[in-house]
Amino acid sequence: MNQFSKFSIILLLSILVIGGLFRVIGYSETWQLWNVPTMDLHFADVRVITHASESIAAGKDPLIENIADPWGRQLNYPRVWQSLLFLGINEKHTTLLGFLFISLFFAGVILFIRGLKPTNLLIFFPLLLSPAVMMGVERANTDLLIFFLLSLIVIFAKKRANLAMLTIGIASILKLYPIFATGVFLILDRKKALTCIFICSCVMVLYCVMTFSDILKIREVTPIGVVLGYGARVFQTSVGEIYYPWLYQAKVLTIAGIAFIGIRAVTLFKIRLRVSSDVESSYEMNGFRVGSCVFLGTFLVGTNWDYRMMILLFTVPQLWVWAKNSMCAVSMQSKATLVFISFSLWSMFLAQFTRGIPYGPLIGFVLDEFSNWFVFASLLFLLIRSLPEWVFEILSSFQKTVTKLQSR
Repeated sequence: MNQFSKFSIILLLSILVIGGLFRVIGYSETWQLWNVPTMDLHFADVRVITHASESIAAGKDPLIENIADPWGRQLNYPRVWQSLLFLGINEKHTTLLGFLFISLFFAGVILFIRGLKPTNLLIFFPLLLSPAVMMGVERANTDLLIFFLLSLIVIFAKKRANLAMLTIGIASILKLYPIFATGVFLILDRKKALTCIFICSCVMVLYCVMTFSDILKIREVTPIGVVLGYGARVFQTSVGEIYYPWLYQAKVLTIAGIAFIGIRAVTLFKIRLRVSSDVESSYEMNGFRVGSCVFLGTFLVGTNWDYRMMILLFTVPQLWVWAKNSMCAVSMQSKATLVFISFSLWSMFLAQFTRGIPYGPLIGFVLDEFSNWFVFASLLFLLIRSLPEWVFEILSSFQKTVTKLQSR
């Protein structure tokens, strides 16, 4: 039996064990083992979609007034999702749709790990069952569907670029943020890569212009994940909630942090990580570019719920490859990144051990924020240092042009 078959069997058994725990100790009690908070009804995030059918039937725009949602939440998704409702999907289909999203997520996991080396699966599995990922499963969040589409993008990018572009387009129309996955085209040669990135970017800009008012409304009504979230705005938002007069200083610190990391990242263009051609075009590198680009993009956008960190799973195999290679210039950095990714994904579970000590919640929050910022900075540095040679050639030509203009 090969490693992939063993992994699939272990994954299936894990799912069966979780299902058995639901029967034995209860639904909420099972999720409490991960310290994952539950809501009154299962698959809560799907309900904002399925219950919107009643709002539409009542002549309401669910993006503005979703009267049937159990928690009164607006349908904070692009209007393309409402096409499901016109197909007859309603609140009776909540469980079915939720199981569909969860099934597609695990299908995406299976598709992704099929291309991995056996040793890379050892570290992947514990992170797959982390609280951050399980929170997305418990809510049956649409990010599970996006993970499946991203796994297809990883597979298609090298030999079926057109299909990869189509998949990025579909995923971006559904949730916007998958447009950051265009970094996957770095696996192609210069002309093809720039063409694919340009086409995807143009289509996305056109789509955003056409739906700009809806995007603003979606941003306005989307709940902000702070305690259970990551992103550049989490720190300042938390400080503002604790003591509002410090909000301005928190914003300044956030901007300064991003600026410092950005300046440091620019200097790395001169310190390229020498990546062999087989590694540069490897399946692991493909996944790393998808996961890191999407994480970096969503981090800079502002705030995201922790379950979206499931996209970090794509970065793990390549980080593991670098970490195991003691001759690699970024071996220690990769090991540290894996440690902090693990902490970020499991921080929800670890938080329960700081509750009983003085300032425990604050300590847990600070550690979680530091971990998220470290992962952001480290993935940015590694992504830049592992860019293909043709990117550095473009940057070198641009630098020479600027130098000539300045000398005149």
